[in-house]
Amino acid sequence: MKLLSTQQLSLAFMLCFAGILNLYSQKTIDTVMVGFDHKCSPYYQAINQQAAHGITKVIFFDLDNTLFIVNNRKYGSDDWSSLISDSIKTKINPAYTKIFFDELYDSISVTNYKYLPVSPVCIQARDLINKISKKEHTLVFGLTSRAINIAVETDANLYNAGYRFMYKTKEEIAVPPDVQMANNVIYTKGGNKGLAINSFITANFPTSTNYDIYYFDDTYRKLEQAKEYIDNLTPIHHNDLVLDKAKMHYYFLNDERIKPIESEVASAYWQSFLYMIYTKKQLNPELVLKK
Repeated sequence: MKLLSTQQLSLAFMLCFAGILNLYSQKTIDTVMVGFDHKCSPYYQAINQQAAHGITKVIFFDLDNTLFIVNNRKYGSDDWSSLISDSIKTKINPAYTKIFFDELYDSISVTNYKYLPVSPVCIQARDLINKISKKEHTLVFGLTSRAINIAVETDANLYNAGYRFMYKTKEEIAVPPDVQMANNVIYTKGGNKGLAINSFITANFPTSTNYDIYYFDDTYRKLEQAKEYIDNLTPIHHNDLVLDKAKMHYYFLNDERIKPIESEVASAYWQSFLYMIYTKKQLNPELVLKK
């Protein structure tokens, strides 16, 4: 067996030690509890702590169930959409999933978001977000899994829930080609939000800029996906820009008021959606559903 030289052992040790340091330097996902009445205050405090002057703060907020709630989390809400989306993935034959997703995101969502009532997740937090968005060193953006084709409806949702950060003029903000944005809301259409954050930050802030980035979301899986993407970023070429992962801060909004959709209600939602698509598209259930 060939033994490693002292120099090779030293190099291996340094690489291993650097890897351990990198592992422990990566930010974790912090949990912010949201509950009834005064229990909303942890959400408020988490935002308030990041609003100090001196360092530029770039704060990204998910929309549905993070900033506002659609239809009290019933039909047409983000909870409903997630249920339908998961059912499409597990119950519909791959040859037909695009038809169902197109109807869900491009047709039904427009109607839902235009007419269904909305309310802020936390009035106290909403008022603070509006306040800090006016500060010189704080930039506030929406970051949603919605598609940009419902930007008008999304603006209306935000406005009706009492938010006003969408209309702050930022002529200096650059929107890279792979990011779709309207009125300070970035639309990912189900894509990885970490990719959108990196593209947006590197287009607007050089690596030498003194800034911190905050991302709030009520879906832990999306925070994990974004964090994994950002943690693994490496420049492909010498001049490539990637955001400084040490500047990223992740917040999971754990809302105590959320209750899982009851199985009978979930089944009724899915059957209603199926019937609507079958009727509209004249589809044969025998071919559409997985066996």
